[in-house]
Amino acid sequence: MLQTLQTQTLTQTLTQTAEAKQRSAGIMPYLKAYLSLLRFSYHQNFAVVIIGAMSNGLPMAGASATATTLLQLYFSFNICLYGALYAINAITDKEEDSNHPEKRKRPVASGFLSVQHAICFVAGLLTVGFSTGYLWFGARVCQMYVLFIALNLVYSMAMRNMKFMRFWTAGLTCPCRLHLGAMVLGAQPALPIYFLAYFFMTALQSSKIRIENRKLKTEVNGFKPGVVEGVSFVGTAIALYFNYPNNKVIATLCVIQNIVYIVLPNLSSGAEKALRKYYTCDC
Repeated sequence: MLQTLQTQTLTQTLTQTAEAKQRSAGIMPYLKAYLSLLRFSYHQNFAVVIIGAMSNGLPMAGASATATTLLQLYFSFNICLYGALYAINAITDKEEDSNHPEKRKRPVASGFLSVQHAICFVAGLLTVGFSTGYLWFGARVCQMYVLFIALNLVYSMAMRNMKFMRFWTAGLTCPCRLHLGAMVLGAQPALPIYFLAYFFMTALQSSKIRIENRKLKTEVNGFKPGVVEGVSFVGTAIALYFNYPNNKVIATLCVIQNIVYIVLPNLSSGAEKALRKYYTCDC
């Protein structure tokens, strides 16, 4: 009798364990899909926020307090607010992404996540983003959040499809990131730094779109190869001139970023392939 009872208990335990594993396995693909909507591979752009915050050196609050503030801002802004914006892009770009060799694997483009579920995810992220933004940083930061939403919606719904407008409007969020970091930590970046941020982002967007769509040597949005990059490089050179001799570290970082993300893929097919893999690694 005792042996029979032990056998039944062991069988029941094994069955429960197997069912738990099945439930876990069923949840994990959805968890991975929702996390991919946050596009963590793009989160290096939070460096622009940090540059804005540190543009006048280490804030008087000290290293520990500054790090805590930046972590809070990263969660509220980069994960929640921009996670919602990336998810909105996944919805608005669904048809275009579904025809792309890599992007068609994205959860919304592939149909793994429905548009309705993605919208609910957006709503949740925006709620948390604005709540934490207000609680931690006040109403002014929430106003900046509204500006980011407006810029992204105007770009996604209209400007990205207008000839000659895509890259110039896509670059507008970069100086706003710079200003957000400066606002939160009380810095005052010099005007040329805003132009460095803007022109880098316009050139980056042109390069990124061409690399993703394998059109590095063809016309995109009405511009022949190198035109947007050339104009942006001239703007960057002028901003560097007026910035000199201040903020040498920021100026150096800007030059390095331009070389890595814009110049190298035009000179090396290996760099182009590596960046394409990086830009689409969330797929």
